[in-house]
Amino acid sequence: MTAAMCRSGLIKPYGINLVAKKLIDNEDLVLGLDTNILYNCIISEHLLSALEEVNPYSYSKMPNWLLIVVPGVVMKEIENAANHKVKGRLTHIGRLGFRALQEMMVLQENRGSSGSSVHVVGKTNPQQLRYADEDSSRLENADSLIRDQFRNFVTEFNMNKGVFFLSMDKTNVSLGKAEGLKAVRVKHPKMIKNGYDIQQPRGDTILLSRILYEMAVEFGKIEISWKERGRLHYIELDSGWQWKNMGHWENWQLLCSGYDNIFFKKLKDFETLSIDPVNDAWKELREAMV
Repeated sequence: MTAAMCRSGLIKPYGINLVAKKLIDNEDLVLGLDTNILYNCIISEHLLSALEEVNPYSYSKMPNWLLIVVPGVVMKEIENAANHKVKGRLTHIGRLGFRALQEMMVLQENRGSSGSSVHVVGKTNPQQLRYADEDSSRLENADSLIRDQFRNFVTEFNMNKGVFFLSMDKTNVSLGKAEGLKAVRVKHPKMIKNGYDIQQPRGDTILLSRILYEMAVEFGKIEISWKERGRLHYIELDSGWQWKNMGHWENWQLLCSGYDNIFFKKLKDFETLSIDPVNDAWKELREAMV
């Protein structure tokens, strides 16, 4: 639940504005990403907006140029995850793998910032990769290889100022610092528990469809139900059906896998909904107040 709410933008990583303050002093930024940053959609959903919010009264609200560097081993981990299926259906890690690829497409299309670009660096040597077990997508030695590929890239191009490595893994960040990288940890949001009060972030608009989408990605299938005149109605949404392809992910599509008959009636009512009654009520109120 917490991960889904974070990807939708409804809840934020703990201290994300402090991370933005560490980065904002640089006119140009080079950010190396760990795999977990893409799994949790940290850049598009949180960091770009946080950079704008750090100094809202400045003419320069964020760096002039942002290069997002994705090590090849990160792409290999995501590819392995996206291939995880059981009887043709994507598993939880499989859905997260495709969601990370979707995040890559968002960043490459510059939807978050016109001054950003994405670059994949480093080749993956199969002989270097050790899997945790036969059925796992996780690479035992991934963290060190990811840091090596990013460090080799910045060394080759002699980059020093404004170069950071981002991860949500505390150990990976500590090791990165020990190796001389400017490693910054992005903390996970506070865990949602029973009684947790979720409030929409001030100044932000979070679409209900985005929340439902991320919930479906997290749990595979979700059922939305409501009562009307004592009867229970429902619609079931699926995010990992057997013939789903990258085109569906690119267009943020879910499958309606179950519903009751009233659902189509509600859709028809919505399509024919007129705003005239709203305008008439507003006119009456305005005239009454004159």
